[in-house]
Amino acid sequence: MSAVDDAPLGLVLHQDATWSVQIPAEPAARDARVIGYLHDPAEAEIVELTDDGSVAVLTAQGELHPLNGSREQLDEFVAAFAEYLDSGPRPTPPTVLSAAEAAEKLAQFRAGEIKPRPAPMPERSHRDRVRRLRRRLVTVEKPALKPGSWWHAQLEQARDDLI
Repeated sequence: MSAVDDAPLGLVLHQDATWSVQIPAEPAARDARVIGYLHDPAEAEIVELTDDGSVAVLTAQGELHPLNGSREQLDEFVAAFAEYLDSGPRPTPPTVLSAAEAAEKLAQFRAGEIKPRPAPMPERSHRDRVRRLRRRLVTVEKPALKPGSWWHAQLEQARDDLI
């Protein structure tokens, strides 16, 4: 497993800032420290801006997308999403069958010998999990959830049960 597989939403954060970068921006360039990456370090890095301590995604194209007002708030958001994901139903691992095994299972299913299992009920309802997530995020930093923000999109995906 890679670090991304274990990271909520693909956000891999380093404990300490690893190196400094300069972000070309109008009207002046900004200095930042790389503190992680999003899915792939070659595509998007997570940076902490040195002038105000805010955290953003820096794409390979040099675009800067705000995340949170501070590293602490980012850590809280990541922890909130990790809790949300951990409180849901566990994914079912894939079953790998040979062609003969699959044919046998299909024949048993058609003969009524195999009945589909009911989906397991989560400890908390999806609605309750999303409500708790939203409440926690608003408490940490409500402005980071404004429409059009990266976190707003993640919260919408959680609400729609896509993550």
